[in-house]
Amino acid sequence: MKKNLTLLASAMFFIATLASCSNDDDYNNGHTNGNDNGYDNGGDEPPPPPPTPPFTLVAQVENGHSLNDRVSYVVAITDNVSRHELARASFADGGFTLTLPTSVDTSYLISIFDRFDERFINVSDSDLKISQIIINGLSASDNRIVEFYYGGVITYNMAQLVTGETFFFYADRDATVVGTFRDGHLSHNIDVSFRKGWNRVYVTFTQTGVVSLNMAYSSEPISSDYLEWGFFE
Repeated sequence: MKKNLTLLASAMFFIATLASCSNDDDYNNGHTNGNDNGYDNGGDEPPPPPPTPPFTLVAQVENGHSLNDRVSYVVAITDNVSRHELARASFADGGFTLTLPTSVDTSYLISIFDRFDERFINVSDSDLKISQIIINGLSASDNRIVEFYYGGVITYNMAQLVTGETFFFYADRDATVVGTFRDGHLSHNIDVSFRKGWNRVYVTFTQTGVVSLNMAYSSEPISSDYLEWGFFE
């Protein structure tokens, strides 16, 4: 079921929505040294913001031990034409720890309108550029073996199937993306607030009956009770 969800979600050029990992850039404006500039470093400029903490994915993959003999590395690559590698880590004992870079070069980002038709979305900053990552498992010779995902089944009964998945996006600025549109039998509802830096976007897929399908992209987290790391080949 998880495999089917991921394959379907990937086919929909899905995007979006999230929970960000950016830091506040607040400065200490107290007059601690009596200077007229109001900063405590004695200079004319505010002190630099604290460094952005690393965005690290720690995964213990379901049935991951079955990959130990085949997968040597885990890589995060951009989900666009360039397929640029952003990070790499070792795969061992059925899992991995992957730290993403604190920033992504603009050349590896795409416009939000390359993901969603601008006729159907409202964006608070039309210059927003993003990049979603794909997480692949590679052999020792760098051949792709599997793709990893973080998702699961939320509801499954005769009347309705609800599945969820978390995607990871880099955004070059703060911006909100809101919109609703249909693509055949599939409706899309988007309500995402990006922060500059890495963001978690939560995608919920709902199937009611035979042809009633909905994908919702939100900043509202999906309970981790329903999510686990998995893979498909």
